[in-house]
Amino acid sequence: MPVRAQLHHLQLLALVDSGSTHNFISQPAAEQLGLVIQQQTGLSVSVPNGAKIASVGISTATLFNIEGHSFIVDFLLIPLTGFDLVLGVKWLQLLGPILWDFQALTMTFTEDQRQITLHSTQAPVPCTLQVVQVQSTDNCKLSQLLTNFDDIFHEPTALPPIRHCDHRIRLKMGIEPMVVRPYRYPHL
Repeated sequence: MPVRAQLHHLQLLALVDSGSTHNFISQPAAEQLGLVIQQQTGLSVSVPNGAKIASVGISTATLFNIEGHSFIVDFLLIPLTGFDLVLGVKWLQLLGPILWDFQALTMTFTEDQRQITLHSTQAPVPCTLQVVQVQSTDNCKLSQLLTNFDDIFHEPTALPPIRHCDHRIRLKMGIEPMVVRPYRYPHL
């Protein structure tokens, strides 16, 4: 869920992501804010496509605001595209129980016996998986292809017609099916 966050004087676009283990900040945002980054070597982050991205370091105890509510978290510095911040499980754990409304794009939690609701910015979210509807530029060719191979593309409503060579398994009358425990074959 994308939200607007403020660090110092700068408005940033943050992604609330329950699929991320930690909190991340982009290098340009960290440089623009002048954050103190503790250098760490050998730190890498796995991303959804399986690749590993090296992290330069960490900004500890970083204060930021969302809709007037303050939070303090650690941010790992990695290259990000589309967002300045990613708020992962490390931040979500601080909030306690959360009620997410994916229809209204809000998340509600309780802090100091006050109910707090954060709202999405409705900014486009880059997704790992997305459905794409294919539009044919030549509908005539597509229609012709679907018509020519109707027997493949239609949903069957009955058994296939009798053909010259039908497959059958001939069973002997009165013989029960054999029950044999499966056993392994050598790979060779």
